[in-house]
Amino acid sequence: MWAEEAAERRWRDLEILDNPMVRPLLNFVFTEMVNDAVDHSQGATLDVRWYFTDVHIAFDVADDGIGVFRNIARERRLPTEYDAIVEISNGKQTTAPEAHSGLGIYVSSSGRGCPAGSF
Repeated sequence: MWAEEAAERRWRDLEILDNPMVRPLLNFVFTEMVNDAVDHSQGATLDVRWYFTDVHIAFDVADDGIGVFRNIARERRLPTEYDAIVEISNGKQTTAPEAHSGLGIYVSSSGRGCPAGSF
């Protein structure tokens, strides 16, 4: 799915995509978010929306599933979904450790990002 999305974004010729650290990070986070939605959401549909400025690029991956916070709260037996937000902000979290590291949701939700090649 990343290849299709990246090809569709190329026509915009955004300067930010020329940065050698941006494309690999965007590829990683996008792929992780889509894979997480497919593997964990229990939903039937997935929608991707992109947002661009001259110096920023962002996306939403939305599904009609149960939601990451509810999923983590349920799996970890946390009292509320807000507790799941705290769990995610504290580091990598996953409800399927045999298949996922939890790094994707952490990187995309933390606002910190990580340098290309460090994941």
